[in-house]
Amino acid sequence: MFSIPPSPPVGYSHPAPHTEKRGAREIDVQSPNKMPPGPPVRPAFRSAHRSNGIPHAFTLVEVVLSIGILTIALIGIFVLAQTGLNNYRRVVNVNIASSIGQQAVAQCLLANYDDLEKVLPLLNSFDERGVPVPQGEEEKTIYASWTERIPEPTQGIAESQVVRVKVTVTSPSQPDFKKIFVAIIARQEGKGH
Repeated sequence: MFSIPPSPPVGYSHPAPHTEKRGAREIDVQSPNKMPPGPPVRPAFRSAHRSNGIPHAFTLVEVVLSIGILTIALIGIFVLAQTGLNNYRRVVNVNIASSIGQQAVAQCLLANYDDLEKVLPLLNSFDERGVPVPQGEEEKTIYASWTERIPEPTQGIAESQVVRVKVTVTSPSQPDFKKIFVAIIARQEGKGH
């Protein structure tokens, strides 16, 4: 069998460079300054594959550095998440304590002024939402409020006309949590309250 030589390209084309093979390198004979003698020059970047087609692998140093950077980033995320959860819990505690304090002061305001001395001191238990816990279910207590009369007189007001009430809200499950509210309840003329 014989082979057909390829047809010459149509149109203008550059002539093939005249090269000569010396060792493992080809040198352009027409302009010898194109390739300097000596070891081959490596490119500034590495290709994704070796010359034999096998992909390059990461070095141990690169793997350790990337794991270190990832660890630092994850620690930062966890610290921020923990701080956010602590702040959220603190805000929830303050909101529920404010609600419980308002309920205790409202109880004192609704009570008959003359019977207020008999009602105080008053201990109430509340669940995690600030709802009063019924008698006999004290194991559900998350917050407790202690309402008491403050015996100190209020300046400029007759002691028989006002009662100072202090409401202390605590949490048995969180010993460092404590909020105190103070209210002054005045006798309303003509109503007995």
